[in-house]
Amino acid sequence: MTDVLVNLFREAGPDAGFFGAKITGGGCGGTVAVLMRDDAPARRRLNLIRQQYQQQTGRETMLFDGSSPGACLTGPCEWTLST
Repeated sequence: MTDVLVNLFREAGPDAGFFGAKITGGGCGGTVAVLMRDDAPARRRLNLIRQQYQQQTGRETMLFDGSSPGACLTGPCEWTLST
């Protein structure tokens, strides 16, 4: 059912502040990653899309917002291969 959520974001499109959506990690029910503008109108639309999804599917969404510092925090990893 994650494809329903992806389609809702894609239908809203760039004018609503959404530049892409894709399913990731589909093995455990899936996660939808959304690339969006970070402003109040886009966030309001995000919540409307989440409500629309729940009405269509009967399933609730969980929002994970932001990202981790990643390599900025840990630094690059160096790998040495033995032969």
